[in-house]
Order: sequence, then C-alpha cells, then structure tokens
Amino acid sequence: MAAAKRSSGSGIVVALVIFALLAVVGLGFAIWFYQQLSLARAAIVADQAAFKNSVAAEFAANGWKLTTQTPSDLGVSYAAESYSDVTQKLKEAAEYEKVTLPLLGWESLEGIQTAMAESPLQRQAEQAGEPTYSALRPLLTQYEQSYERLSDEVADLRQRNDRLAADLDAANITRVQNEQKLRADLTKAQNEFRDGLNKLNADYRDMEARHERQRQEAADWQRKHQQEVQARRRDVADLKAEAENWREKYEKAVAGPGPREVLTAEGEVIEVWPDYDFVMIQGGSDRDRKANETYVVYTVTPDGQSKEKGRILVGQVHDHTSLATIAQEDGYIVEGDLFVSVERWDQFQGREAAEE
Repeated sequence: MAAAKRSSGSGIVVALVIFALLAVVGLGFAIWFYQQLSLARAAIVADQAAFKNSVAAEFAANGWKLTTQTPSDLGVSYAAESYSDVTQKLKEAAEYEKVTLPLLGWESLEGIQTAMAESPLQRQAEQAGEPTYSALRPLLTQYEQSYERLSDEVADLRQRNDRLAADLDAANITRVQNEQKLRADLTKAQNEFRDGLNKLNADYRDMEARHERQRQEAADWQRKHQQEVQARRRDVADLKAEAENWREKYEKAVAGPGPREVLTAEGEVIEVWPDYDFVMIQGGSDRDRKANETYVVYTVTPDGQSKEKGRILVGQVHDHTSLATIAQEDGYIVEGDLFVSVERWDQFQGREAAEE
C-alpha cells in the first residue's frame, strides 16, 4: 500500500515538472512570435511610408489615380490594387519610350528638358513674355484631368441615357398594354351597356303592354261596375217607388184615428258616387250649411217609420249644394234619401220612444 502511494506521488511530481517545462517553452515561443510580429509590423509600416513618400507622391503630383484601401490591422493602405496601378503606369511609360526614342533621339528625361530649354521657340516665347513649356505643363495637366473628368461624366450620362431609354421603352410597352386593356374594358362595358339597354327597352315594352292590358281590364271592370251600380240604383228606385205605393196603401188600410208625427227632412240626397263614398246634398250657403257638420241619412218605411241608413260629413259648401263624405253606411244610400241634423234625429227618436 505504501509503495503504491509513493508511486502515485512520484507520477504527480513528474506531471507537474512536464507541465512547467511546457509552460516555459510556450511562453518563450509566444515572446519570440510577438517580437517577430512587431518587427514585421515595423517593416510593413516603413515600407508603406516609403511607398507613400515616393510612388504615391509622384502619382499625386501628376494627377494620376492610385487605388488605396482602408488601413488594416497591420497598417497596410497600399495593397495589390495599388501595385497594379503602378505596373500600368510603367507599361504606359515603356510604350511611350518605344515610340518617342526612335523619333526624337532622346534617351532620358534630362535630355528632353535640355532640348526643350534650348529650343528656338522656347527662347522666342521667353523673349515675347509668352508662357514656356514648363509653365504650360500644369495647365495641360489640368486640361487632361478636366478631359478625364468630362469623359467620365459623358460615360455616366450615356449610361443614364441608356437606362432612361430602357425605362422609356418599358413605359411605352406598359402604356400600350394598359391602352389595349382599357380599350378591351371599354368595349366590354359598351357591349354590356348596350345589352342592358336593350333588355331594359324590352322589359319596358313588356311592362307597357302589361300596363295597357291591365288598364283595359280596369276600364272594362269599371264600366261593368258602373253598369251594375246604375242597374242597382234603378232597382232601388223601383223598389222605393213600389214601397212608397205600398206604404200609402198600408197607411190607408191601417191608419188609426189619431195623426202620426212625421219627421220633416232638411233636404235630400241628389247624387251619389259610391266608388269614392261621396254624396251631393241639397242646400249650401243659402241654407246655412257648415263644413264638418254631420247629418243622418234616413228613409221612410211603408208603415211610416223613419229608418236610419247612415251618416254623412259635410266637406265643401257651395251656394245651393254641399259635397259630403259617407262616414257611416248601414244600408245603401241612394238618390232621394232624406237627411236631418244629428240633434233633430236624436230628439225625434226620443219622442217616438216616449209615445211607444
């Protein structure tokens, strides 16, 4: 048991020693890598500063475009795109040199500058106070920059013009499609309106024909009704005459020794409109008739009794006649029926009841 414990303790110590050695080695490597990274960063910063002070400054002095990027964690602003711009300028300079050397015979920039300075035209321009080549160079550079800027604007305008032309073509296509759709909708609406109008005309003609038939039927019915009313009036008049005749015979046959009181009428009905419940009665303003007065219409039975047939309400009062409405009808009111005021009728009925 003790030997096992000693062996376990020894293993732990060995493990701790190995861990410490590995930690020291890792820390050393980290410090070494950090130093190398610092050296690399310093070299990159120095290289970028040299590129900026030499190449970038020359590009800026000549108005050339140099592509840059947002500085990275290591401070890199001039990357592969920048070196591509430099390579392109070197290619252009090489092409220019291939073209100009055979023509001019100058092998360096200093030779070109010396030749230009010794040129008779240059001296003549200096003597005349005109600008020299060196003075014209910035102006030409400005013109070149303006030309490049204008070229870019022209290209941009052409692109915009192409886009606008495409938009115009699309708008024309949409307009034509919408116009065709609107024309189709208009044609459909016109056809539907025409069909609806024809149907309405047909329905109207059919309704007018039905109305004419119904009007004719109503006229026939009204004519038959008038004929029936007139026939009934004639029958009632005949019955009334016959009843009057029988009443006179009956009175002569059964009349007692004493006289019977007879109700004196205030007028009689002279015309009846049964379809509208209107009657025309005798007496108007000449007999002091008043609107809204109520009269009792009655007839005399064969035995001499007065029997109520209905009540009328005066509406319009004329000079010698009055127009009244049938307010109550217990029997058919016909021409020749008598009438009295409600007060006189009630008084007469009260006396007859007292005599009985």
